[in-house]
Amino acid sequence: MKRLFPFFALLLVACGADEVADGPAAPASEGATVEVVPEGKADDYLSTNGREYTVAGTDRFVLPREADEADDAYLDRALAHAEGRFVAITYFLNAYITGKSSHDANYGYGGFRTTVRQRSIKADDLWLGDDGQVTVKFVTEIAGPNALAQDLDAERAGDDLWRFDLILPKMTVADIEDGDVTRKYRDFNGDSLPEAERAIMTLDLAPADDSLDAFPRYRDMMADGVLDVAVVIGGDYNEKRWDLVIAESLFGSLQTKLKLKAPVDTFADLALDSGPFTGSIDTLDGPVRVEIYVVHPGMAVEQPSKLIDAFEDHASKRDIVIYDGHAGYDASYSGVVVTYQPRTAVSADAFADLDLPEKQQLFVFNGCKTYSVYPDALYANPKKSPENLDIISTVNFSWLSQMTVITSDLLGSILAVGRFDGLHEARSYARILSDLNRGRSWDVIYGVHGLDDNPHASPWADHDLLCSPCQRHADCPGADSLCVSGVCGTACTTDAGCPDGYTCREVAYSGVVTNRQCTPIARRCE
Repeated sequence: MKRLFPFFALLLVACGADEVADGPAAPASEGATVEVVPEGKADDYLSTNGREYTVAGTDRFVLPREADEADDAYLDRALAHAEGRFVAITYFLNAYITGKSSHDANYGYGGFRTTVRQRSIKADDLWLGDDGQVTVKFVTEIAGPNALAQDLDAERAGDDLWRFDLILPKMTVADIEDGDVTRKYRDFNGDSLPEAERAIMTLDLAPADDSLDAFPRYRDMMADGVLDVAVVIGGDYNEKRWDLVIAESLFGSLQTKLKLKAPVDTFADLALDSGPFTGSIDTLDGPVRVEIYVVHPGMAVEQPSKLIDAFEDHASKRDIVIYDGHAGYDASYSGVVVTYQPRTAVSADAFADLDLPEKQQLFVFNGCKTYSVYPDALYANPKKSPENLDIISTVNFSWLSQMTVITSDLLGSILAVGRFDGLHEARSYARILSDLNRGRSWDVIYGVHGLDDNPHASPWADHDLLCSPCQRHADCPGADSLCVSGVCGTACTTDAGCPDGYTCREVAYSGVVTNRQCTPIARRCE
């Protein structure tokens, strides 16, 4: 059996235009059949208004043999051809299930608030038939709403298994070898494809295992006494120039909403060398300085390359890096687009070459459908893995008009102060995401990657104080440790965040569920 290394396929909205997938990487070779094993740096995923799914199917094609071609050589060519077809299948699947806006040429075709994760596609098996037909089974991942199977009107095929049909164009060998099939069928609409040109592929849909809620690694990011953040606002091509609107709005919001001190008096004075917005939060470990740097296209109109330098510099240093801007499906073209006049960008494919630190970081990609390629592209960096990097991405559209609200809400959740003692309150990813996945951004699915290794107990939890008597929440040290029925609890997300003899239960304050606390399994302290 032949084994391969994994290969890579594939309001106003924050989406770039003309996005298509690039061609596949070349496979390794030897043997008669293949299995592609997952990458070692596989991540994990959690959202509060959506989930991941696996999509599996079987592809069949005929690839003519060349004269006197050896079996191994033919198999190599068949593998490469299969990979090219995977790129195309991923593209046509995404064209069907992804959300559409009214200005899209294929508006009205499918559209299920769902995005394909291009780089997760892999072959389960490939074999050659006596009739010259090549058969290959493949599986990929997508993310979408919790009711996706019902939205697709998929047929139930078993427990947690559904089937649906995907319309594809009949692809010739030349279509794949030219590597231009996705451009040939740009803005693909299967419903309008003539019957004689259609191929139907039946796909299996199954929900992937949910990751459990966990806390960001606050303590790691604050270990040096500073929590520093970079907000990079990407360029805009619309006449209104939403990039500058967002930047000026954020300038005010950081001061009024987050109570930070601006480095300059007016937005017009804000420059690349102005320094950060500053403030502080009190923690059980002592005060932590907060620094938030803002980068926007108006800072380097004559030399946009300076914006690239600024992004790369912040990415190499900051605890949290937020990109608010246009995004797209093509990793070789989309990425961090710092300006459109002229268009200047760091492609997602270039993330692997960024000089990133080995310390813990959180990256946020707040643009259209960044789930598709951004997380995998950043995890391709040799210094980053789910162990030292969490990533928040988007499924479906991200709205330009909501970016300031989303970013300030996100920062407000991360810097939250407890209502009872004024100390930093560690909010879990589920609480952070639930704030993002609401209001006018309800149709965006914000999710986090890389949290399976994150702590399930609050960084400020002191388990030695569990069951200590209390009369009020302030009697329990830590902003997120509450007085539960007369004894102290500690904040948690799952039972794994509690010591033996305790379980993680939801607790309510004034009738409203606030968070989870470790409490005795027996419901009484001994």
